[in-house]
Amino acid sequence: MSALVIGRDSVVRDLLAVILKNNGIRVIEAHTLDEALPLTGADLRAAFVDTRPQVFWETAQLPELKERLGDARLVLVQDADSPSDLEDALSVDADAMIMVPFVRSTVIDVFNRLVVCGAAAGERRAAG
Repeated sequence: MSALVIGRDSVVRDLLAVILKNNGIRVIEAHTLDEALPLTGADLRAAFVDTRPQVFWETAQLPELKERLGDARLVLVQDADSPSDLEDALSVDADAMIMVPFVRSTVIDVFNRLVVCGAAAGERRAAG
């Protein structure tokens, strides 16, 4: 089970990676969406994308990333004070948002709810 962490801000990217790694999740890191697109694969369960306004992002590529993720979940990492946060998340059909600053428990809770609980729900639907 792995997660893709994308962000130009090394502090946020590194913090997300350490939190996930310390909880037994294999982490693949990318600095840009261009770099991340070819890294999507079968074992990928989630992608955390730092889209904060002070960091330049090619937001037009987010729908392509979402499409390439397949069943993996897309989590946007954004500033709490940005007025366009919810609009951005809805426009790319993100599965969740995490606001900066965040704490370890928030990251793990979001991952578990989306990936672990989502997989269990999918298995129940397939069986029933």
